Amino acid sequence: MRKLLLYVCILALVLDVQAVLAQGRVITGTVRDQYGPLSGATVTEAGTKNSVPTNNKGEFRIVLKGAAGKLVISYVNYVKQEVAIKRGSDNIDVKLEQNTSSMDEVTVTGFGQAKPRTTMTGAVSSINAKEIEDIPTSSVQNALAGRLPGFVAVQRSGQPGHDASDFFIRGVNSLNSSGSTPLILVDDIEYDYDQLSQINVNEIESITILKDASSTAIYGIKGANGVLLVTTKRGVAGR
Repeated sequence: MRKLLLYVCILALVLDVQAVLAQGRVITGTVRDQYGPLSGATVTEAGTKNSVPTNNKGEFRIVLKGAAGKLVISYVNYVKQEVAIKRGSDNIDVKLEQNTSSMDEVTVTGFGQAKPRTTMTGAVSSINAKEIEDIPTSSVQNALAGRLPGFVAVQRSGQPGHDASDFFIRGVNSLNSSGSTPLILVDDIEYDYDQLSQINVNEIESITILKDASSTAIYGIKGANGVLLVTTKRGVAGR
């Protein structure tokens, strides 16, 4: 019994010595993907908050503070990888693989398609083609009147071909008439009132308006009076 207790004490002492030796050990290495070094990848010692980023050459240098003997390498849109630190090897080379399923973390804003988000800040209203294609008018502006909250339409003439309404988003924000004009984007191309009125309502897939100051973060000062986003219909496979 005494011999067994002695062996257990010796083993515990050896493990404690290994843990102490592991602390303060300097590990260097390189993080890369199939195209080359990854700058800004995070290298973390497992079980601790000890972490360092990789430099512009994908290189890192970390001083161990724990006894786990493992490093966790992570990077946005890449599969997180855990690497065991072998005895006698203080330099490691890690290759990360892209994680295509994590692309939903990225939101494309501004002039480009945006993925659906579960959380969204800002005031937004939208309407689809089915809600406006049966309205007896050839003008997009007139078709939207009274159908989107915050959308104010003012029809200044009843002359055929010139009866399209001027519109404002959340009211008139400037005494200068041109200074209150919202930004109009049709398939990411900037339009004015006259050009918008020439679009056939039946060719529109959806219309969205951005109504608050958060639009300026995407579109700049032109988005200060709101933004009207028009998406036209596209061909689809099949009959």
